[in-house]
Amino acid sequence: MKKIARFAFALVALAVTACAPSAEKIAEKINAGEELSPKEMTQALDMSADAVSVVNDSLAACKGDFAKMIEFLKNYDAQNPDINVILQRVLTSDPSTLSEADRKVYDRLMKNVETMTQTVTSAGPAALAVPIHESGDEEGALSGNAADKPKVIETDSVSAN
Repeated sequence: MKKIARFAFALVALAVTACAPSAEKIAEKINAGEELSPKEMTQALDMSADAVSVVNDSLAACKGDFAKMIEFLKNYDAQNPDINVILQRVLTSDPSTLSEADRKVYDRLMKNVETMTQTVTSAGPAALAVPIHESGDEEGALSGNAADKPKVIETDSVSAN
């Protein structure tokens, strides 16, 4: 009897996840400038909440080591580009348009984002170094041109750990 119950539960879980839109599909829709359906927004909120929870747990495991935190965040972002797109959309959404259940997820997500931000900033320098282009143009340094090698300028009161 237990085997049948487990099998039935596995089938239900599979059916539910098969019907849910994937992170890739939601990110494609966001990148195309399309509005998310209520079902897609619920999924986007859930994905974002799960992602930020994983990030917070991983940052806590870094035990205040700022370099490890930054390395983890870079790797996570590279491995999960769709989640980053989705999270940015969720964070810029108008919470007053959400259902009551989605609003609770949104509120929890915002608290977890605040925790994530505090964890990283408390472990790192008070002001992160600003990349400056050779010409002194900050925008040029962030253009993504591989030929542009930005300099990192640190103030006297700030030093990297």
